[in-house]
Amino acid sequence: METDTRQPVQVSVDLQTEPSDAAAPVEVPFNGAPAARSEENILQWNSYLPADCVKTMIEMGWHVTT
Repeated sequence: METDTRQPVQVSVDLQTEPSDAAAPVEVPFNGAPAARSEENILQWNSYLPADCVKTMIEMGWHVTT
């Protein structure tokens, strides 16, 4: 009978980046079907998410990429 007695190892990584609260801008040209899908996404989100959440999602470009 064998018993595994290894202990978990903790790993930490120091990231050398500047913290940012701002969303990265997304510049994706769209029209036609993508624009219609974007509008539908926003209408759906507005039905169950707070307005500030939807605003942030739009600022992050989720309406284009989802």
